[in-house]
Amino acid sequence: MNSLNARPFLLTAALLGLGFSAACQVELDAASAADAGVVEGSGSGDGRELCALVMTSDFSQTAALHTAHYRGGELKLSEPLTSVSTDAILRGNDHIVTVLNRYPAAYLQRIDPAAGFATVWERALPAGSNPSDIWIADDGRAVISLYGAGRPVAGGELMEVNLLAASEADWVIGRRSLAAWTEADGNPEASELIPFGGLLFVVLQHLDNYPGCSDGGRSALLALDAESLEPVGHFGGSATLTLAGCNAYAAALHADGRLMVALTGRYQWSGDRSNDGGVEAIDLAQGVSLGWLSREGAFGEGDITEVTAASDGSTLWVASSADFSGSIFRAASDGIVSGPLWSGSNLFDITAQGTALWVANRSSMSAAVVLLDGTGAELGRAIPPAPPIAFLPLEAAGLCP
Repeated sequence: MNSLNARPFLLTAALLGLGFSAACQVELDAASAADAGVVEGSGSGDGRELCALVMTSDFSQTAALHTAHYRGGELKLSEPLTSVSTDAILRGNDHIVTVLNRYPAAYLQRIDPAAGFATVWERALPAGSNPSDIWIADDGRAVISLYGAGRPVAGGELMEVNLLAASEADWVIGRRSLAAWTEADGNPEASELIPFGGLLFVVLQHLDNYPGCSDGGRSALLALDAESLEPVGHFGGSATLTLAGCNAYAAALHADGRLMVALTGRYQWSGDRSNDGGVEAIDLAQGVSLGWLSREGAFGEGDITEVTAASDGSTLWVASSADFSGSIFRAASDGIVSGPLWSGSNLFDITAQGTALWVANRSSMSAAVVLLDGTGAELGRAIPPAPPIAFLPLEAAGLCP
């Protein structure tokens, strides 16, 4: 199974809900980090050892994969290992790593962790398909959700491929349209893929007018059989579950089958200050919503933009304000919220590894890979040559040099 990261990245700074001012901030991030190289990290003396793959990008010219190794109380980043596109998504496990490259071209890149994270092959995806997530089965079969930038993919699609196929000519198994589950605009905006209990759940954003929400429309979950990709009436006889809000922006799965969905609603950077978002909990085993875990209004003016699941059963998320500062909060399994545990600027990804937390801080003043413990205290930080945007925790610490 692939590790489920916090969210798929959208195609441009504007599509990320960052607007023009944040696009400028990305340039500042790049300028501040481009000349720095990999800077040795700091640490706190914590005794654990953690290993993760880190993607960095300035969303302009430079993007690469690094390893982040926390050992002996110090966090160190490797030099760039493999080049990737400047707009890409990182998914995989200790055996197969994939990069869904989105811009300037759509293609899948397979990385071999056992070979120093070298590129095995690159294979083209449909032009303009805007891939948004990939689920990797144990046998090398994989399913890719095609979001469709500018709607070139009719109704959105799932693309089934064989990552172990010897040649590009026979690696595509098939494609399945999702048009039957669209709303008014003809595209369901399929984003994240969540495997659980023999099913594959597809997050449907159901947006009509980006970055706003459709009038009266809400996001949904679609349940498919993981093998056949046929719809399953998992939600009280229906293949879909309508969520509590709109713009499902990120999702994180707990081991017990609780899926936490971050619903951003209308972006506050666009001037909307309504309390229309938050984190919703779904019991995937029972096929029912458990309701809102927390609403964004509890944290002032801000959107819930990241969510991840810790091994102790708690849920962590980022509430980002209109000026792109962000704070990390924690909700225990009983729903009691604590925080903010830690605050930064332009927090691009948070990914739990056990009870530790990898944070991609893209601040124009201090872009850094930050590792936190369960209380929000910094275990270490290091500065990469370009701002960090995503993490893939690796179980085998030996994969990090």
